[in-house]
This record gives sequence, C-alpha cells and structure tokens, in this order.
Amino acid sequence: MDFVKQSEEIVKNWTEAQKTLWENWTKMVQETGKTADFNKVWQQMVGTWEENVGKTLDTQAEWTESWFNSLNTDGLPEQTVNWADQGRTAFKQWQKTQSQLWNNWFDFVKKYDPAKMNETFQSEGQKAYQNWQKTAEKVMNTQMDLINMWLPGQKAANGKK
Repeated sequence: MDFVKQSEEIVKNWTEAQKTLWENWTKMVQETGKTADFNKVWQQMVGTWEENVGKTLDTQAEWTESWFNSLNTDGLPEQTVNWADQGRTAFKQWQKTQSQLWNNWFDFVKKYDPAKMNETFQSEGQKAYQNWQKTAEKVMNTQMDLINMWLPGQKAANGKK
C-alpha cells in the first residue's frame, strides 16, 4: 500500500475513533440526568473514553511510524538522515509520554466518586462540557488543517481541501 493511501486510512481510522468518542460522550452525558445508576454510566463513559483515546494514540503512532518509514534517505547527507532519526526518536518519546499521561489520568478518573460529581454536574458540569466541546471541535479542525498541510491536494475527512 502506498504512503498516501496508508495515510488516508490511518487518518480515517483516527477521525472515526474521535467521532465515536464524541458521540458516546454526548450520549452518556445526556443520559446522565435520566439515569438513576450514575456509577454505571460513569464507568461506561470512562471505559469508552479510555478505549477511544487508546485507539487514537495507536493510530497516531502508526501514522507517524508509517511516515518515517516512507522517507527516502538514499543520497541524503548524513546530517539529514541523523535529523530524521532524531525526529523518529522524539516522536516515539512523545507518544510514550502521551500514553503515560493518559494512563495516569484514567487511573485517577476511575477512582473518582461519581456520586459527588453528580451533585454538581448539572450546573458546573454543563459549563465544563460546553467548553470541552468547543475545544474538541477546535482540535479536530486543527488536525484536519494539519492533515491538509501534510497531504496537499487530498481531501480530508471534514471536506476541506
């Protein structure tokens, strides 16, 4: 599979994982006010969130490795090849760091008492959720812009060109 097709597939999977996270998060938040067993909803929501973050990080790592593997270093100066190797190492470290941060976050969130959160969720939680929603939309738009920059002439998932 050539790099562009592989990149498109990875971006598609990444976008789908984020879309699924977004849909499940929205659904669970909407059901929270109607559900008596908030702890169950909380555990489902955290589980879905953790799964989708994992998929997103895996897709990011796969795409990055694929991109580095596609580099043709034949005939390039040794300094440029070394720079590419350093970039690969830096990206791997960044991916490892992201994974550790998310794992720590989910360890913390799983220990949180959802009953306490439910007491204030309707007022403060809605504000936080709306801010998170705006931020997530900005992140997704930025990702699409980045994809369009890396794959000029290719149509990204959000329809931008």
